[in-house]
Amino acid sequence: TKADAFITSSEDIYLNSGEVDHVAPPAAHIMCEGLNRLFLAGIPGEPNTIWFSLLRSADQPVNFNDALKLILPDNGGEITALAIVGEALIAFKRRAIYRIRGSGPSNTLSEGTFFDAELISTDVGSTGQRSGVVCHLGAMFQSDKGFYLVEPSGAIRYMSAPLEGLIGSQAPSSLINGGVLLPVDQQIRFTSA
Repeated sequence: TKADAFITSSEDIYLNSGEVDHVAPPAAHIMCEGLNRLFLAGIPGEPNTIWFSLLRSADQPVNFNDALKLILPDNGGEITALAIVGEALIAFKRRAIYRIRGSGPSNTLSEGTFFDAELISTDVGSTGQRSGVVCHLGAMFQSDKGFYLVEPSGAIRYMSAPLEGLIGSQAPSSLINGGVLLPVDQQIRFTSA
C-alpha cells in the first residue's frame, strides 16, 4: 500500500477541479491535432460529426467528453479530412469545406466556444485525409477537380495548373495516397498508388 504522505501529496483527480467527465471517444479514421486539442471525424454512423478533446495539458493523456462535438450540415457529403490552418479548424467534405474558428470551451465548459461552422466552398472538397498537407501557406489538398489550397483567410486557390500536363486536370481520387511537407526544400511531395 502507499504511504499516507504519498496519497495526500498526489494531485487531485480531475473531478475535484470541476472538469467534465472523461469518456472514451468512438472509433474514428480521421484525426487532426492543433489548437491544443485532438479532433476526430470519420466516425461510423456520424458522418457529419467532429469530436474534439478537452484542452490538453502537460503530463496528461488526451481526454474526451461526449458533450464536446461539432455537427456540420449534411451538404457536401460526409467529412473526408480535417486540418488546422492558422487559428481555425478546417473540415473537408467531398464537395464542401467548412472553417470553424474559436478556441473551444474550457475543460469545465464554463467559458469559451467554437463559432458556427462557416461554409467556405460549396463545390470543392477533399478526397481524403491522406491527400492533404499543411504548410505555411495553408492546407494543400486533392479534390475531384485537382489540387487546391485553403489559405488562413479561408480563400480557396487552384494549384493544379503546373501539374495538369502530368496528371490531367481531373486527377482520379485514387491517384494520391500520401503527402509530406519538406520545409528545407520548400516543397510538398505527394505519393501515388
